[in-house]
Order: sequence, then structure tokens, then C-alpha cells
Amino acid sequence: ADGPGDGLVAELEGGSDSRLVVHQATGMVAVQLKMSVASALIRLRAFAFADGHAIVDVAEAVVARRLRFDQSDRGAVWTA
Repeated sequence: ADGPGDGLVAELEGGSDSRLVVHQATGMVAVQLKMSVASALIRLRAFAFADGHAIVDVAEAVVARRLRFDQSDRGAVWTA
């Protein structure tokens, strides 16, 4: 609370970008797997956790089409 206000604003603005990409990726995974958005978010989080990646990094890969979710045993395929 005693810190400079501009640092907090920058931190909050950066966080909203990461939330947006996670939401966009969740929608893409829902379409790829023909499932609900809630289930797609669970799959996205589980994949990130299992592979040791931050969910934002996985979401960015999905949005950039470097990662595609499928019905295989692995659950997703890196394309590049």
C-alpha cells in the first residue's frame, strides 16, 4: 500500500493480458476437443502443470498455433 502507484498499475495491466490469452486459448481448446469451456480450462491447466510450464506460456503457444490439443494419449501436439 505504501509503494508507488505506477508500479501497481503496470503490474495490474500486465496481468490482464495474461488472463486474456488464457481465456482465448481456453476457447480454442474447447473447439479443438469439442468440450465445454470449463473442461477446456481444466485440460489447459493440467497440461501446463504436467509439463512444468506456466499456464500463460501454454496459452500463448495455443493462440500462436504452436500447440494443438487432441484426443491422443498425450493430449496435445507441439507443431513447431
